[in-house]
Amino acid sequence: VSNLVLASTNACLVAYPDVLQTHSNNSNKEIKFKCDAKVFGSIDNILDTKMVNNPGGSCDDTCDSVDCTASGIPVSTIDIGAFQQQSGGSDFKVKKKKTGTIGTGDVVNYKEVKVEEEGELIFAAHSGNTLYKIKKLNAKKETLLKFSPGDYWINEFKIGDKSELQVIGAGTVRIYVNKKVEFKKEVKINTNNPNAYVWIYGLEDVKLKDKVEAKVIIYSKKKVKLEKEVELTGAITAEQIELKEKAEVTYSPTAIANIDFGSVCPPITSVTHFVINHVDNGINCLPTAVTVSVYDGANIETNYNRKIILDTGSGRGTWSVIAGGGFFADPTANDGIAEYTYIVGDNGIATFGLDYQEGAPVINISVHDDITPSITDDNTEGNLSFAPSGFLVTETVVPNPPTTSVPAYNAIQTAGISDAMYITAFGQTTNHPICGVIESYTGPKILRMWQDHNDPITGTLNITVDGNAVGSAEISANNINVNFTNGQASISTLYRDVGAVTLKMKDDSVVEPVGGILGATDSFVVKPAKFNIVIPGNPGASSATDLVFVKAGDDFTATVTVLDNDNNITPNYGNELSAESVKITSSSLILPAGGRNSRLNDGTIINGGALTKIAPGTFQSTTLAYDEVGIIKMHAEVASGDYLGAGNVIGVDTGNVGRFIPYDFNVTTNTPIFAAACNSGGFTYLDQSFIYDTAPIATVIARAKAGTTTANYTGNFWRLLAVSIIPTYTSNAMLTLEQNAAIADLNFVDNNNGTGDFIFGDGGGLSFNRQVGVNTAEFFAEIKLSMNFIDQDAVAYDNNPVDFGEITAGNGIIFNGGNTMRHGRLLLGNSFGSELQAESVPMQVQYYNGSDFVINTLDSCTAFVDSANMLRVTEPLGVATNVLLAPFASGIANFALAITTASASVVQVDLEADISSLGENIPWLQYDWAADGIDGVYDDNPTSRVTYGVAAGEEEFIFIREVY
Repeated sequence: VSNLVLASTNACLVAYPDVLQTHSNNSNKEIKFKCDAKVFGSIDNILDTKMVNNPGGSCDDTCDSVDCTASGIPVSTIDIGAFQQQSGGSDFKVKKKKTGTIGTGDVVNYKEVKVEEEGELIFAAHSGNTLYKIKKLNAKKETLLKFSPGDYWINEFKIGDKSELQVIGAGTVRIYVNKKVEFKKEVKINTNNPNAYVWIYGLEDVKLKDKVEAKVIIYSKKKVKLEKEVELTGAITAEQIELKEKAEVTYSPTAIANIDFGSVCPPITSVTHFVINHVDNGINCLPTAVTVSVYDGANIETNYNRKIILDTGSGRGTWSVIAGGGFFADPTANDGIAEYTYIVGDNGIATFGLDYQEGAPVINISVHDDITPSITDDNTEGNLSFAPSGFLVTETVVPNPPTTSVPAYNAIQTAGISDAMYITAFGQTTNHPICGVIESYTGPKILRMWQDHNDPITGTLNITVDGNAVGSAEISANNINVNFTNGQASISTLYRDVGAVTLKMKDDSVVEPVGGILGATDSFVVKPAKFNIVIPGNPGASSATDLVFVKAGDDFTATVTVLDNDNNITPNYGNELSAESVKITSSSLILPAGGRNSRLNDGTIINGGALTKIAPGTFQSTTLAYDEVGIIKMHAEVASGDYLGAGNVIGVDTGNVGRFIPYDFNVTTNTPIFAAACNSGGFTYLDQSFIYDTAPIATVIARAKAGTTTANYTGNFWRLLAVSIIPTYTSNAMLTLEQNAAIADLNFVDNNNGTGDFIFGDGGGLSFNRQVGVNTAEFFAEIKLSMNFIDQDAVAYDNNPVDFGEITAGNGIIFNGGNTMRHGRLLLGNSFGSELQAESVPMQVQYYNGSDFVINTLDSCTAFVDSANMLRVTEPLGVATNVLLAPFASGIANFALAITTASASVVQVDLEADISSLGENIPWLQYDWAADGIDGVYDDNPTSRVTYGVAAGEEEFIFIREVY
């Protein structure tokens, strides 16, 4: 089928991106659904086609629970080249209810192949690729067609009602049909075999009649039509697709991944080579296990799904499959050649049995990719020598006779822990011609034993057998006493090192076979028993107040030793061909409870997988780091997570490691705002308190060295206490800024995520104190709040102090309304007049403008409304007065003082506005009035005198003249 390589190497895969799709670019191509027809498992409910015709109405949605839609772009086509027509051959017929087999002797060409009702036709497998070319295949109703995996070129294909197409064994059947093909009602296609796949390629229409059941991938250059109640699992690509009522198609990505499209679309592979594993010595009458692993560079390729060819190279040997789910064929017995097609489920590994009863005694097995023969094995397995008899070295007792091939010992061992092996003398001798356990080989025997170091390839320690060390090579093999009973013995092996090793043995005292009886284990892995971690300087804290180890993200040192079960160092660890190392992780967070174990909460130790080997079995790093706060435990494990394919080894936990503290703090701040005492006027009087409209908040963020937040810095592990923070206010004024109460007004909120908010209150208000004896001109206040953040472990903010505002012009903490500060006072004026009416007494709020006190026209805030505060200092007996207060407006207010009892004489009332007590406490408007002597202290209330019963005196004048 060399002409088929014209097809693209990936066209088949890209032609099946979803459950249904059309090819070509013709605008009239569509996927059409009749009522209740639908598909399941669509990748995204968008089908690659020009148009989707959904039935609508009360019919079911077509793509699971929604209607399918069209992407508008069909997929690429698959071109198989010229159809391979039958040439020559004869007819073949299977009579009613009879069975017939065709293709024996690798016959390829047939004219008409006919199967009568209830007949059974078997297509024999051919050596190499199974191939058939048939002019006409006509199967009547209720027939059974059994196809071997391979290629079938059928010019005309008819199959009757209730017939069945099956696949024999594992693999893919590829059927190419030149003319229209129709599968009649209730036909079943490949419903019997989960390890088989069928690909039908039709050059004309493909039709599945009512109630067909199929597990198949279909491609048609024309149209595919599914009649009523068809159930198909797989995928369909065609120029047009139609699903009739209740037809269903379920997408099978597994089938697409595993199907072998043959030479039309060879599977794409990145495989570089194969690795063969087998024992050194085989026995002629017992199949020898041979494992073939597929590699892409240094890693096993688990998605390989192509065919390999096995070859003994001697022209002798028969193969079988021990472990593998793909298609296997050994068409010619004892020619040394077989083929196997991997499936994805093999994960790149398959094991075969080689029955080698004759031929050259020493062979070199080879493996190559069928499509690309240059992809071959790396020949690292060495030769395989066969003899009539030898030693089987196994993990369990060998039954006599064995029912199947006997795997050589390849159990995973642990360094320093003994394991049992069983040695069996097996095969054929002159005196023991039947293949089996050589029971005459009995009693005490002296076996020469040695080991191969496979990975690493050298070593300083050797395996012990029953307490005795074996040699390092055959030439230096040590004699080990082993007692056999009827051909079988058990030994106890122990290895105090690690690596992949092979134990070999020989009794060269026997005459037959020539050279002695040989035996060996398979290569088996001995992995470490444990890892021990030493961390210099670790205080092993157990509480949030214990000694500090290092800061989060700072370097610390740890040394790891790789040990056997008895705490002896295993010197070969790290000498492997692909050198193994160790990885340190945090196994658990001890404190704080409920915290996270590293920033990603996965126990990561920074550089924990980058330790350097400093001595045999000893690794160290001086640059380890942990990026969280708290106390942890750590353990070491195999850095790759898989020691030579034997799995991981995780050491025991250390004791407590820590305490880890933050590396530093970061601080973010808000924009605080003061409220002017008189917001509408934009000013505040000296000695008058002003408070925060928006309080200052400093958010402290505990960080690791890399700048990430240490979320565990919370609760008891939050060591930055509010009592250790001393807020300080400074200003641009020469006056004292009263701040003591504000300094004490500090609240803390732990956000439980490595951050905390420090909220600075105003303690009821700050104020500028008036200077004794000095009248202060108005000024604009610029205020700064500063503090340092340093916790109990000396962790600090690098940019301490933290400042809110500056004292330079325009840069202080913002005031809502204005930051003007005024030296104020309250002034009462004198009044006189008739006793028959109330006297209006003037009252002003003034401020010092730098040269004099003037009316504060901005003040409509001051309130003096309680008449009880207007004291009558002197008031004649028998006279009562009543105060009627009015509010201030633009710094001016008047109040009325009325006599409430009659008086015939002049009355004088002395008033004092008590503005420092009771309900009207505005002491910032007191002044140093002369009434008590000038002492420089602003603690005097304003006073005035109201006189009743007098009139105004005559005005003074210099000259007057009356004119008549």
